[in-house]
Parts: sequence; structure tokens; C-alpha cells
Amino acid sequence: MERILITGLSALVCFGFISVAKADEIIFQQGQERIVYDSRTSEYVIEYIGNDGTLKTVRWTPATNIQVTVRSRFKQSGDRINYSYAINNHKNSLQPVLGFRVLIKGGIEKDLLAPGNWRASVVKNYDDPTAGVWVSWTPNRTEYSLTPGASLSGLDMVSTELPGAGMALARGLMSVLTYPDEGPGGALIEFMEGGGFLKKASEGVSRLAAVPRISVPSPYDDATVLTNIKKHLDTDLVSMKLVEPVLVSDLDRWLAAAIAAAKSGNSTALTADIKELRKLLKREHEDVDKENDGDGKDDDDKNKATKRQIDKLAARVLDFDLKYVERRVTGDKD
Repeated sequence: MERILITGLSALVCFGFISVAKADEIIFQQGQERIVYDSRTSEYVIEYIGNDGTLKTVRWTPATNIQVTVRSRFKQSGDRINYSYAINNHKNSLQPVLGFRVLIKGGIEKDLLAPGNWRASVVKNYDDPTAGVWVSWTPNRTEYSLTPGASLSGLDMVSTELPGAGMALARGLMSVLTYPDEGPGGALIEFMEGGGFLKKASEGVSRLAAVPRISVPSPYDDATVLTNIKKHLDTDLVSMKLVEPVLVSDLDRWLAAAIAAAKSGNSTALTADIKELRKLLKREHEDVDKENDGDGKDDDDKNKATKRQIDKLAARVLDFDLKYVERRVTGDKD
């Protein structure tokens, strides 16, 4: 009997997997059974002892054979934030893009928007419901997937939450994994299923993106928003290695001062502290205060000649959030 382990639309998980594109890399081996990454075809070769005692070989194309660039834009509209994403599937990708999603904790205000022949939806995060929900965009049919060399924009949503740096997932059109018999067992199947190999290879590639992350209380409170910004810096940005410790220390010092000024109602000191914070960010990226610079390189600021103490997208979201607070202090919501 033929056994099908996963389908082309298996569930995604957060923050995880980038293709292991090394030449003929052995992913798993125990005795004669093994999994090998074939660099010539970008497939996984699964070899296992079948029901009849002979060695079986199965080839499987994962969802990671894509090279994509993700551009994330965000703009204030009153007390709401408009988010927009665009995907470029590079011409040397081996697969079309069949889905794109970001993980958010909440704050979706209006209906999601999708370009023609694509649809948007909110998907429960079964792996970790406490981490939030997935906002997902997928084509209505496979033939509408994003082919190599093509771009797609208009993946939009509106949120009450300010932007932070998070991870987006884009997945390629993988093949269905089938076996000529009951398939592997023992340590091999434990590695594939219990060890998470299949899930990770099915979720696609991760890219850095701006996502709703900083909650804004109602009624509005400067100190709470600044505290949430500081938490995002000290936890998310640090754990994602998007900012150097020296700059974290400088930013934390001014954020602490700004929070104290907000709590005491000293708007003059608060505005001055925010200006110092934005100066630190502008020192690292001169154009950080240019909204939606559209350079399409939000996910890759590491290859530039000058060493930066903070990733460009991380600097952009922090500057945007601080400017939002500054506008609220001065009474300018737009």
C-alpha cells in the first residue's frame, strides 16, 4: 500500500528553517538508511529498508528551493498602521512561490487585502498558540503561484500595533512525498517526523520583515508604548542578533530616560530623549527616517561595506515607533 506522509500544504512553523544547500550533504544516516541532500537537483534522497528487506530510494523536493526578496512597508494613518509586503522570486529560483505568511500577536484592524488571484486569511498557530496567529497569503490555484523571475505586491493589512522586526516565511511548491510501500520506520522515521525534519523542510525559507509587534494601549500612554519598544529591543532584536550590544546599551539608557520623563509628565524632556534616540539610529543609517525607502533589501543589510551596529530594517522600525510617540506628544497624529 502506498503511504503519503505530507501534502503540498502542510502546516508552517515560526522562525525556523533555511535550506541546507550543501553539496551532497548527509542529513541522517544509520546503517544503510540515510537522507542525503542532492545539490545537483536540490532534492532530498531518502534511502530505507523496505518491507521486502531491500533498499528503497525515494526522491523528494522540499519547499525551500526558492530565492526570494521580501520588502515590507509601513505607514501611519491616524492611529492605525498600514502594512504592505512585496515578494520577488528571483529568476534562479527552482520553484514558484506558493505561499507567504507573517506571525503576529494581534491588532488586525481591517480586512486583509490580496492581489488578484491570491487570497488572504488568518490561520491559527497550532505549534504555539501563545505566539500569535499567522496572516497568510496564498494563490487561489497553483497556476497563480509566483513563478521564478516574477514579483508580487499588494499583500496588505491594517493594524493597531506599531511595527517591529519579525520573520516572514515564503514557501515553494514542493512535491508530495510518497513511498512504494509502508515507508521507513525506526530511527529514520523518528528523525523525519518526531525530529521535525519534514516539518522544517516543508515550511519554506525565512526572511526578515516588519510586522505588527508593539502594542499601543487604549487610552494611549507614552510610557507604556516606550516600555514596549524597549522590550522589543532587549528581547526580540537582541535574540535575532540584529543589533550590537554597545548600541543596545546606548539605546536602553535613553529609552529609560524617556520612560521616566513620560511617567513624570515632562513632555519637553521626553521629546529631547526621543530626538537623541533617533540620532543614534540615524548615525548608523543616514536614511533611516525616510519612510518606505523601497530599496527591497530589508532582509539583507549584512553585505554592505560599512559595518553597522544595527540592521537597517530594525533601525527603521525603531525610528518609526519613536517618531510615532513623538507625534503623539506634540499632538500630530499624521
